Amino acid sequence: MDIGTQTSLIIRPFDLENDNLEELTIVLSSYKQLADLV
Repeated sequence: MDIGTQTSLIIRPFDLENDNLEELTIVLSSYKQLADLV
């Protein structure tokens, strides 16, 4: 399972509960930082 698949699996339920684009962007950027570390 690659990091993109893990991210979409985590964000999908998150996105259903929160329709807040700003929070979602923060989550995406934190995953990008994690990906850069790997």
